Amino acid sequence: MSSALISIGHAFLNQNNYDQSFGYYRGALKMQQNLYPPDHIYISYSFNSIGNLLREKKTFDEAIQYQQQALAIQKTYYPLGHSSIIFTLELIGDIYQDQRNANETLSYYQQAFEMRKNLYPVNSTKIVSGLINIGNILNAQNKFDQALEFYHRAFNKDH
Repeated sequence: MSSALISIGHAFLNQNNYDQSFGYYRGALKMQQNLYPPDHIYISYSFNSIGNLLREKKTFDEAIQYQQQALAIQKTYYPLGHSSIIFTLELIGDIYQDQRNANETLSYYQQAFEMRKNLYPVNSTKIVSGLINIGNILNAQNKFDQALEFYHRAFNKDH
């Protein structure tokens, strides 16, 4: 039932109806917190959803807090390097990028990339996009030589 509430929240978020979306996400979270232990993986899904909503609202600090809570649960539930952990690391990096905090963005993107290298084949588009994301942040920091290294690695698929 909480997954239905999250789905309704997603639909409202897609319509930019943040208040309605938040209400459904909070309802799902409360339901999950009543049914499951505090570190249950379903709770992390609600934290991810609320964090994404807050990012859309440009409430970045609070969005990071929710994503960090999701990440903490995921790290206890999944093995390190699981795709959900990678996804959340990238979401946190995206929020820092929205804040124009290149150092934090780079840190989270690099963590995600290191995990991706162990999860996907060398020629995977997920590996290539990770290299390009890191290159873009380095480029924005005027670290052109380092950025070019990542772009070349993406092009050559030599990771």
